[in-house]
Amino acid sequence: MACSIPTAIRLLTRWSVALLVTVSVQAQLDLPPQLSDGMVVQRDQPIPVWGRGTPGGQVSVMLGDDVHRTTIDSAGSWSVELDVRPAGGPLVLAVESGGVRIDINDVLVGDVWLCSGQSNMQWPLRQTSRFEVDGPTMIDDRLRLFTVDRRVAPEPVPDLVGKQRWSAATPESMASFSGVSAYFGLELRREVGIPIGLVHSSWGGTRAESWTPRADIEAGPPMVAALMDHWALRLPEVTGEVTLEQPGSLYNAMIHPLRRQPIAGVIWYQGEANAARAGQYRDLLPTLIDSWRRIFDDPGLPFGIVQLANFMRPASEPEDTPWARLRDAQLHAAQTVPGVGLVCAIDIGDANDIHPRNKRDVGLRLARWALADVYGIDVVPSGPVAADHAIEGDQMRIVFEHADALQTTDGEAPLSFTIAGEDRVFHNASARIEGRSVVVRSDAVKAPVAVRYAWANNPRVNLVNGEALPAVPFRTDDWPGVTSERTHP
Repeated sequence: MACSIPTAIRLLTRWSVALLVTVSVQAQLDLPPQLSDGMVVQRDQPIPVWGRGTPGGQVSVMLGDDVHRTTIDSAGSWSVELDVRPAGGPLVLAVESGGVRIDINDVLVGDVWLCSGQSNMQWPLRQTSRFEVDGPTMIDDRLRLFTVDRRVAPEPVPDLVGKQRWSAATPESMASFSGVSAYFGLELRREVGIPIGLVHSSWGGTRAESWTPRADIEAGPPMVAALMDHWALRLPEVTGEVTLEQPGSLYNAMIHPLRRQPIAGVIWYQGEANAARAGQYRDLLPTLIDSWRRIFDDPGLPFGIVQLANFMRPASEPEDTPWARLRDAQLHAAQTVPGVGLVCAIDIGDANDIHPRNKRDVGLRLARWALADVYGIDVVPSGPVAADHAIEGDQMRIVFEHADALQTTDGEAPLSFTIAGEDRVFHNASARIEGRSVVVRSDAVKAPVAVRYAWANNPRVNLVNGEALPAVPFRTDDWPGVTSERTHP
């Protein structure tokens, strides 16, 4: 039976509204930016997939013949864990809900490394010393890059926002990517052969406390917790604005949203902004490492640290400086926190530039550490590291590890050793190599107590091992110094 025109209009309107509601429901399927074409997922661990959708709806997630289903919760969130896979790909990851399907193409399974820190990690490949030579050759479809947008937040953010996406390594994509990370990833690809994903999350000029959860700073060792005394006084002045300097502000926006994604390890190049508080950094860096291991649910997460490079005017006399103290804090972390490695850059800095352009050697040295300590490949992980010392009359013997073919780059005696007696006054010392040891003495110190090596902002160094890797700056004493008590910026 025919209906009247007003009735037909009402029916058409109802049908149109129902259609719009259906389309709206179907359109509510969203994935975070890191779940996108070209992504790398971590091998040998369950593969998390998550997103948002219409509450109560069903979600199906498919990777090859692995299918998982779940129900979207009342808050609109959902997550599944796909089965463990070995390295390989490419694969298609499909997510479907309410008639809407999202295909994530060209998915690789391999190792994902998080690359973080301040400006020397952020420094782009195109501004490095070898870009014109190396840049055109940097093509590797199984090396994938992802850069996190630089943001701050007052509280932990659940997921990344924005248009960040994965890209394969090409001369164009590598040019704007972190130079240190680019060389690191390419070397891993060359030596290990599996797909590698690099997640770059750094910001120039930033302090370690900004990358550390605020709650962990508050509950940290006394020197670390003291940071909050400073911010308790300053926060009323901030009037709600979140700054780069605030504890946790970068962790909240740039690390916490990555927590769901399993990773193989971290490379970390930071410390310049904390040098004035190096005594505090001695506790702060392990606090950061422990925090990240907890949020990634991996108590042994490998962590590779780049020790600060040489910088500022060279010194001819012994001196105690914040940069020497900061390097010592980095070494302390590597020697006391399991699973932490140290890469020395004391020979490749620039007296006049806090951003040395040689990022190639830094990246290759990080890769060498990872190959030895993470992948179990038989390579020397670092330059000589002081392992023991002994007083022998009026001289001191320093015994090194990673010291096969201990030598100097110029064939001369080792430089930048200083020695002190009970008065704690250091004097320039002579040094000679004996096997895996260096023997140190000075006519000015008849009863030596302590030795320091490369203890300056910009020391002259020439001590290396057979791999031409530089000896790591160190001290045998535990005497307080110029940054020991400072806890506030």
